[in-house]
Amino acid sequence: MMAGRNDRREPDLRQLLFPEFFVWAALMVLFLASWWVAYWPIGIWKVVVNLAVAVVMAGLSSVVFMHLSRSGALLRLAAGASGLWLVALFVLTFSDYLTR
Repeated sequence: MMAGRNDRREPDLRQLLFPEFFVWAALMVLFLASWWVAYWPIGIWKVVVNLAVAVVMAGLSSVVFMHLSRSGALLRLAAGASGLWLVALFVLTFSDYLTR
């Protein structure tokens, strides 16, 4: 009867470290892409590309290192709401800057 309680197996080291290593490698590639774009003569598109790279890096970091993929719905909702709030603050800041 009690055998069902301890049937969960502990994950091995590969299952624990593979996502972190994969994301670390992806972050390094994105960092190099951001560094390369900084010296690439594409004008105003530098800012757009680097902001897109920064958003992807932040998303990867939060999903894997903050364990948002395995967390509850309330924590994911709070993380999404904070992201939307940050976007709203950027939009308001840039609209104020562009209208002056």
